[in-house]
Amino acid sequence: MTTSDADIFKQTLAQAAATWSVPLTDEQLELMHRHYEAVLETNRAFNLTRITGPVEAAIKHYVDSLALWRWADDRVSRKLRCLDVGTGAGFPAIPLAIAVPNWHVTAIDSTRKKIDFVAKATNALQLNNLCTEHARSEHWTCDTLYDIVTMRAVSSAANGIVKAARHVDRGGSLVLFKSSTIEPAEIQEAASMAKQHQLRAVESFNYTLAYKNDILERVLLIYTKK
Repeated sequence: MTTSDADIFKQTLAQAAATWSVPLTDEQLELMHRHYEAVLETNRAFNLTRITGPVEAAIKHYVDSLALWRWADDRVSRKLRCLDVGTGAGFPAIPLAIAVPNWHVTAIDSTRKKIDFVAKATNALQLNNLCTEHARSEHWTCDTLYDIVTMRAVSSAANGIVKAARHVDRGGSLVLFKSSTIEPAEIQEAASMAKQHQLRAVESFNYTLAYKNDILERVLLIYTKK
């Protein structure tokens, strides 16, 4: 990777985060860039993501992950337990662990190669507040319940609830990353499924990502354990 690509990645990420009042230090930007480099390197061996350009990756992976910070702004100073279900290449787990050191983040994925990559990156970046597990969420046995459970790659909101609701602590939140073009029928199906899993839909948090000449409309669907 050329120096200019590194600068472009960091500048894009820093500027976008600043518009959300998400302060990232030079050290945090460097750690996210190192993770990005690792993603590119590993992508040559097996597919982690189709998004590889420095600007597109900064916006669509790292800034998108930090939307959770923007929503949970009043809780970033607290020591919370966060579970990222289906982390893939480490989104949003790694950006969150870097940006919010008060949170203890657990990342799980059912694909061995992906979670092995995230574990290796975690060690390389010395992220002491991030741990990994090779697991399928609906079958994973874990004594810990989490304050925030996230799912960024989920086929449907209802499916996400089925897979992840059991890991949410009482008073905690399940947060699903979706496009804001989500159909009303999918939202209604999710609301029905939420009731079956002792969750209630409390809010949707809309935000936008600016990439080139496009404005990407995104939404966080938030369900709270009763």
